[in-house]
Amino acid sequence: NTDNFAVFSEIWYKGNEDWKAYIDGVETKFLRVNYLLRGLKIPGGTHEVVFEFHPNTYYVGSEITRYASIFFLLLVIAVLAAPLVGKKLPGMEYDS
Repeated sequence: NTDNFAVFSEIWYKGNEDWKAYIDGVETKFLRVNYLLRGLKIPGGTHEVVFEFHPNTYYVGSEITRYASIFFLLLVIAVLAAPLVGKKLPGMEYDS
């Protein structure tokens, strides 16, 4: 069982911090190969290799969307409730 080196047809680009490589569940560094591809040193034997993409912009955008949705929902509730505020209900008398 000798170590191997795998070259993946995944494009290497600046900003690769969003990509994570795992061998058997353990995070591993990948390398730039042939100027534009990614490579990974893999120990001898049978292993599971996983590449995952976790862009920070996705998570930031998700949070912005969540808060904007809550704000919009509260705004809709306020617009629908506005006509009811201060309106006298039938059969109710108010003391002055």
